Order: sequence, then structure tokens, then C-alpha cells
Amino acid sequence: FKFRGKVKDVQSYGLFVTYRCTKGLLHASDFTDVFDTEMSNSEKKEFGTLLKSIFSIGRDIDVIVKTIDGDKYSLSLDKEERNNADIMHELALQGL
Repeated sequence: FKFRGKVKDVQSYGLFVTYRCTKGLLHASDFTDVFDTEMSNSEKKEFGTLLKSIFSIGRDIDVIVKTIDGDKYSLSLDKEERNNADIMHELALQGL
């Protein structure tokens, strides 16, 4: 299912999105090909800073729930959702 949530936290590997009393992980590999688990610590830090510049805490974001494991949600960015057009534009501007 789809929902509009809010960015709760941003890490170098992705962001956490809240919806009501639950939160899910939107992994960076879902919305960019730039993310690599083999990045050096300095590259991860730089990537995390870049994500924080795009996904500010409290920002509305439309996501799709991919999987549910207990109270953990795995999310996907709804790239077709019109409300995410500005996010998609910012990602493109940053080369992500």
C-alpha cells in the first residue's frame, strides 16, 4: 500500500519515514544507483550529508510499502507520485 509520511531521520544508507505510529526504512539503493555498500567512511559521510540536504526532517514524502516484518516496514519511493516531483528533481540535480 501507499502512504504519505514524514521524514523522521536521515542516515548515509537511507531515511526513516513515519506514518502514524510506525516507521519504515527507505533504503538509498531504492532511489539512487550511486549508493554502494563498499563506500569508504568518508564517502558515506559525504553521501549522508547530500541526502540530508534533500530529505529534511519533517518533509512529506509519498512511499510504497514493499514488505512488512513485524513492526518493520521496507519502503520504496513512489517515483510516479506527483507530490514527489520536487524530490525527483532534486535527486537529478545532485546526480543521484
